[in-house]
Amino acid sequence: MLGDFARPLLQRAYERQQRSGLDMLPLADAAPAVGLQPNTEDFDAAMELLEREGYIEDAGPYVNVARRQVYRITPKGKAWIED
Repeated sequence: MLGDFARPLLQRAYERQQRSGLDMLPLADAAPAVGLQPNTEDFDAAMELLEREGYIEDAGPYVNVARRQVYRITPKGKAWIED
């Protein structure tokens, strides 16, 4: 199930965000910690779910870190992982 990947991915990304103090980050960096590899079908499906449900938002086309797309975790996303 996608939620099996999406929620842990968002949780790990949120933890990384809290440690870094940044309000945006590449979720691909958090993927290996939850058993996902960036640019795979499962990772892409989890990212699509997170974005479609409004848990993350694209930080913009001009924001990237080492050629990885950067996202913001929305208040709805924070509420979902803190629930």
